[in-house]
Amino acid sequence: AGFLEEAKSMIEEMPMEPDSIIWGSLLAACKVHRNITLAEYVAEKLLEVEASNSGPYVLLSNMYAELGQWGDVMNVRKLMRKER
Repeated sequence: AGFLEEAKSMIEEMPMEPDSIIWGSLLAACKVHRNITLAEYVAEKLLEVEASNSGPYVLLSNMYAELGQWGDVMNVRKLMRKER
């Protein structure tokens, strides 16, 4: 069933600081399981670790598009342009 929340908890309880690989892996799993709520949280964490990475923006935008949430697609794209 994905166990995404369990993975998030495990990451947050790790004795070391999670890096972009760890957060990116969870973000990809969120896309596979179509969990946009967790994807938003994970993308934020990923951008804290690696602010110059546009990947989280692109992935979130694509997830919103798949769900037909076009307003959210536009918001993410505006954010991405602003952060450049």
